[in-house]
Formats: sequence, C-alpha cells, structure tokens
Amino acid sequence: TGSLATVPNLTLAVGESGTLPTSFSVPLPMGTSMTSDMSTTYTLQSVTSENAERVAHYALQLTGTLSQAAGDAGPMAMHGTVTGTGTMAVSLDRGVVRSSQSDGTFVIDVEPRQAQLPIPPMQMRGTIKSTSEGR
Repeated sequence: TGSLATVPNLTLAVGESGTLPTSFSVPLPMGTSMTSDMSTTYTLQSVTSENAERVAHYALQLTGTLSQAAGDAGPMAMHGTVTGTGTMAVSLDRGVVRSSQSDGTFVIDVEPRQAQLPIPPMQMRGTIKSTSEGR
C-alpha cells in the first residue's frame, strides 16, 4: 500500500501503537475500478542510531476492504478484504523511509450483476509482497 512508502505522522514512545487510514482507487478492465480503504497500525519497536542518524523501527499491521467504486455499474460486482503484516525503518533526522517490507493476503468475491451472464460467482485469493529500500 501507499502507507509503506510514507513516513507515518504519529508521535509514539517505544511499545506504543497508532493507526492511520489510507484510501485509493485501482482501475480495472472493462472500465471499472475498485476502492481500497485500508488501516495501518504502526507499533514503534525501537529507535536506534545508524550511521549517525536516528532510525525508528516499526512493526505494521494492515487491514482493509476492497469494493467497487460508488456508482460503478460494471457487469460484475466485486468486494473483498486485505490483511497483512510488515516492518518499516524510518530516518527520524531526514524524515524518509529507509526500508519497508510487507506480506499480505487478499480475498475478492466476484458475482455477475445480471442473471443472463453465463459466469458463475467466484472467489479470488492471492498474496501480496512488497519490499522497498531507500538511502
């Protein structure tokens, strides 16, 4: 998610957690799109000194929903969930993400909107892995 590339705007002591929402839209084939409403909980695990800068280390917990964009009248109705965990290291002195990684899963239910469509309801399941490294 975009939250893995963004420095969290939270003031936390080691061991404390804070949750931030993230929403975005994903275009899909056939002129449709899905909206993702996510929440990422950041738990500050430690602050270390690395190469003369302070680095905050977070554990991440991601949860969210996927739904068709409001007013989307595509041939299929879609909705689902996303969950995941990860880590993030943030340079407190430069205000940048030094590294992040996450592993997640998604489940999306797809159903035809019209009875005459010869497509049975289906469920898509998948995994998402994201890794980034900065300087």
